[in-house]
Amino acid sequence: MKRNFPFISDQIAFRVSGIGGFIAILSYPVSVSLSQTGLFLALLGWLLYRLALRNNREGPPEHMEKNGTMPFIIPFPLKCAAAIYGIELVSLIWHMFNGDHPLTALRNGFKDEIKDAWLMGGAFWILAYTDRAESRDRVMRWLYFALMILLATGSISIFSKFRLSKIPYHLLHGWEGSSLARFQHHVGTFFDGTPFAVNLYVPIGLMNTHLTYAALLVMGLPFLFFRAIHPFVQSGHRALNKINLFYIFILLLAGFTLLLNDGRSAIFGLGLSISAGLVFFIREKWRKKSLRLLIPVFLALFSFMMLAAVSPRFSQKAEKTFSMLFGEEKHTDYQRIFVWQGTLNIIENNPLIGIGPGRFKEEINRTILDFSRKHPRLWYAYMIIQRGHAHNDAFHLLAVAGPLCLAAYVLFFTGLIYRIFENSARLRDNFWKWGPAALFLAGIFQCYFQDDEVLLPFWLYTGLALQRRKK
Repeated sequence: MKRNFPFISDQIAFRVSGIGGFIAILSYPVSVSLSQTGLFLALLGWLLYRLALRNNREGPPEHMEKNGTMPFIIPFPLKCAAAIYGIELVSLIWHMFNGDHPLTALRNGFKDEIKDAWLMGGAFWILAYTDRAESRDRVMRWLYFALMILLATGSISIFSKFRLSKIPYHLLHGWEGSSLARFQHHVGTFFDGTPFAVNLYVPIGLMNTHLTYAALLVMGLPFLFFRAIHPFVQSGHRALNKINLFYIFILLLAGFTLLLNDGRSAIFGLGLSISAGLVFFIREKWRKKSLRLLIPVFLALFSFMMLAAVSPRFSQKAEKTFSMLFGEEKHTDYQRIFVWQGTLNIIENNPLIGIGPGRFKEEINRTILDFSRKHPRLWYAYMIIQRGHAHNDAFHLLAVAGPLCLAAYVLFFTGLIYRIFENSARLRDNFWKWGPAALFLAGIFQCYFQDDEVLLPFWLYTGLALQRRKK
C-alpha cells in the first residue's frame, strides 16, 4: 500500500535517498560540489521517507524493518563529533559579542571550520541506510567503484603533466601553464635520452593537491590490503585465483601511486592503521596462519628496497622521495615546526575558549609578525611558510575552540577506534573499517579534519565502521 507525505510516497523518497547516496559516493573522487549535492539529496530523501512512514500511523513495523528504517541509537563517537562543532559554535558566539564585529565573526566562522559540520550527515545517513545487510552491500559496492575511480584517475595523472581537473581550462585557453592551471610536479623519466622516454608526475587524480588525493587514497587502501592478503593467509597458494590476483595487482598499483604521491603524513597514518588491522585479524581471524604473512612482508620489503636502490638512477626527485620515507627531513619540514610554535603561542594566550572559528589565519599572522620583530633574522623563513592551518588537527582545534573541543575530538576518535576493533559478524565488514583510523593518525602532521574534500568520504567510512553488526 502506498503512503504519501503529503505529496511523495515513501517508496519514491527512499529511492531518492539512495540515488543521492549513490551520487555522493561515486562522485567524491571527481567533484566535491557534486558529491555534496548528492549527500544533500540523500539526506533530504531520507527525511521525507521517515516523515512519510511516520505520517502513516497504520504502517506495520515489519515494513520499516525490511527497509532498514527502525530507530537507531546515535553511537557515542558521533555524539562527541557533534560536540566538536557545538563547542566551536559556542566559541564563535563568545567572540561575536566580545570584541569582534558580529557579522564579520559569523561570516568567517561559517566560512572556515563550522561550514563542514553538516557533512557529518554522511555518517548518520550511512547508519540509517545500511541498517540491513543488503543495503550495506550496496553501499560497499558503491565505495568499491569510487575507489576504482580514484585509483584510475590517480594512475592516469602519473603520466600527464597537465592536471586532470584543469583539462577543460586548457581546452579553452591553450596548453600553456599559468597560475590558474599549473603543471603537475615532475618525478622522473624512464628511459631518459631515448625515443621511448616516459615521464612520471606526482599523482593527484582530479584533486587540487597531492595531500588531498593521498588522504582519499589511504581511506580505501586498508580495504584493498586486507582483501588481497586475507585469502592468501587463510589458504596459502591455493587462494591465488584470478579474482585474488586481481586484488593483489590493484593493491600494488595503489601502493605505487601512493609512493609517487609522496604524502608522508598519509603514508604514516596508513602504516599505523594497517598495523592495527593486522593485530585485529591475527587475533580474531588468522591466529597461527598469520605466519604466512612473512612471505608477502618479505616480498614487499625487498621490492621497496630495490626501488629505493634504483631511485638515484631514475631521477633526483625520486631519490629524495625515497630518502624522505626513510626519515630524512624534507626541505620544507621546518615550516611545520614554525607553525606549531606559533599555534602553541596562540593556545597559551587563549587557553579556555580559543580564538574562535575563522580567526586562525589572522592570529597566526599576528603571532608570526610579533615573533619576527624580536628575531629579524628569522623573518624571511616565517614569511614563506604555509600557515592556513596548524598542520596538526589537535593543535588546530585546541587553538580555535579550547580544551573542551580537543577533549571531544580525542573522545570521538577513541570511541571510533574502539568500535573498529569490534569483530563484525561478516568478514567483508572487517575489510572496510580501517580507513577512518588512518586519517586520524595522519592528522598528527596535517589538518585533514579541516578539508571538506576529505571529510565527506571520511564520514561515510565512519558511518560504515560504526554500523551495528547485523548478519
